[in-house]
Amino acid sequence: MENQLGDYIKYGSDYIKQKYGHYKTSELKELGWTDGLIKKYLGKPDCHALNPVYVSKALMKLYSISRVEEVTQSRNLAPLLAAQIEKRTQRRSSQSVQQEKI
Repeated sequence: MENQLGDYIKYGSDYIKQKYGHYKTSELKELGWTDGLIKKYLGKPDCHALNPVYVSKALMKLYSISRVEEVTQSRNLAPLLAAQIEKRTQRRSSQSVQQEKI
């Protein structure tokens, strides 16, 4: 785990995904996953890692990339995840418009 932390700090999130094969929760959310979908379809994380930014905070939850892809395909979740991304994009754009009006 200490090696992962050092690598994360030195090389960043993309390097960790390639080397260790895991997504962080925030990365899953970028792919359209919500807390509810993660809980329902993925369940408990495959492992945990220290948060490299706030070491005293909760551990990061990590999910195996291969397991995420397997669940996505076997449950045919791709359309649902795409819809979640579209909803988030629409929310953000409407929030931007509202802020511009102020």
